[in-house]
Amino acid sequence: MSFEYSDYPFVKFKLSESWEVAQDTAFRFWINEVFKKNGINIKIKDICEDFSDGENLNTLLQCLSGKENTFKFTSSPQTRAQKLDNLTIALNFAETLGFSKSTLSIQPSHFVDAEKSSVLGFFWALCLYYQIRVISEDGNNSEEGLLNWCKATTLGYEDVDISYFNTSFYDGIAFLALAHRVKPNDVNYHKLCDESYQARLKVAFDVFENELKVPPILDISDIVDGNTDDQNLILYLSLIYHEFKEKEKKGEIPKLNPPGPRPPKSAAQAQPTVEPANEKGKGKEKEKKEPKKEKKEKKKEEKPKEKGEKKDKDCLIM
Repeated sequence: MSFEYSDYPFVKFKLSESWEVAQDTAFRFWINEVFKKNGINIKIKDICEDFSDGENLNTLLQCLSGKENTFKFTSSPQTRAQKLDNLTIALNFAETLGFSKSTLSIQPSHFVDAEKSSVLGFFWALCLYYQIRVISEDGNNSEEGLLNWCKATTLGYEDVDISYFNTSFYDGIAFLALAHRVKPNDVNYHKLCDESYQARLKVAFDVFENELKVPPILDISDIVDGNTDDQNLILYLSLIYHEFKEKEKKGEIPKLNPPGPRPPKSAAQAQPTVEPANEKGKGKEKEKKEPKKEKKEKKKEEKPKEKGEKKDKDCLIM
C-alpha cells in the first residue's frame, strides 16, 4: 500500500522562514533519535549536506523500515555522479517501502544541490509516515490521535480545553498542563495560569527540553500572536508524545493527578489580611473611629474661620 498526502487531507506542506527553522531543528532531532535508538553512531548537523551523498539517507530508511536495502552503494562517494547514483538507489528503496514518487516529490539533485525546501518536504513525508501516523489514541490515528492524546493526558486540568491545534495551544495553558504531567513538582500550575501567555509557554518549553530532551522548535511570540502553522504544532507535539511515552514505559511519568480547583481570587487576596480569632472586629473598630477624628479636626479648622468672619463684619459696621 502506497502512502499519499491525500490520506491526510488537513496536512499540507507549507514553507516560510520560521517554518523552515522549526522543521530543520525538528527533523535533525528526530533523525538523530532514530539513529541513536538503532545504535548508529551518526549525528546530523546539516539537514542538506549530511544527506547529499546518499549514504546517510540509505541508513535512515533502513532504520525506519527495519528492512535492508540490497542495492549496491558506492562507499564514500567523491564525484557528483557517484552521489547522484547513491541517492537514486536510496529513493528507489523508499518507493519499495510504499512511498509514491508524487508523495516524495524530490530528485537526487535536490539533495546534492542543497535545495532545502524540497529536502524538508521529503523529510516531512517520512516524519508523517513513521512519526505521526503511528500515533493512536481513543480509536483515532495520526493527527486526530495526537489531539486525543493531548486531551486524555490533561484530563481534569482546570482551564484546559483542547479541541483544535490552531486554537487550543496559543495561550500556553494546554502546554503547561502537559509540562505539569512531566514534572508536577517543578510546575506551579495554578500560579502560572495567572501569569502571561509567554511566561506559561517558557516554563513548559523548558520542562520539555530539560526532561524530555525535546528542543523548543516553536517561537513563543509566533504562538501567542497566532502565527504558528498547524504543522509546527503537530510536529512539536509528536516529538513530545513519543518522548513522553518512552518515559512512561519506564515508569518515569507520574500518574494523572491534576491539581484541584484553584481558590477564588477574592479569598486568596483576603487571606493575608485576616485577623486572628481573638482580635476579630478590632481592625474594623479602628477603621470606624478614624473618620470621626477627621471630622473633629475639620471642625477645629473651621472655627477660626468663623471668628475671622465676625471681625470682618464688625469692621464693616464701624
